[in-house]
Amino acid sequence: MRRRKFEIEEFERAGHFVVRAQVPGLDPDNEIGVMVADNEVTIEVRWPVRWPGPVDGDFRDACGAEAANTFHHEPVRRRVLLPRGAKDETLTARYDRGGILEVSVELTRPAVIGRMVPVRPPALVDADVRVGVG
Repeated sequence: MRRRKFEIEEFERAGHFVVRAQVPGLDPDNEIGVMVADNEVTIEVRWPVRWPGPVDGDFRDACGAEAANTFHHEPVRRRVLLPRGAKDETLTARYDRGGILEVSVELTRPAVIGRMVPVRPPALVDADVRVGVG
């Protein structure tokens, strides 16, 4: 059985880093997982495989017990490294009716790493030394 893949897109929007994935037809509670750890987001998708059966979904095993008609693939995972300044405690995920999973994390404003240092002219106190007074 061939594993399905899914594409993602990454971009910044209104002070947030956003990751979007098109994964239609899934139950977000059971078939999509999002985890954040060590400045990395992992998106896990488990596409269901449904066996053919009665239209009403009534499956019975040999003993008459209800039998499931669905099982899942091995999960497919995508990992995304968060950019510098991402606040992983603010990460949220939502799944819309169109099958788009959107993960968003707030970005802090990057701190200034370096700065210019002004060079001052010699102080007036040094004027006596230059003129030779003393």
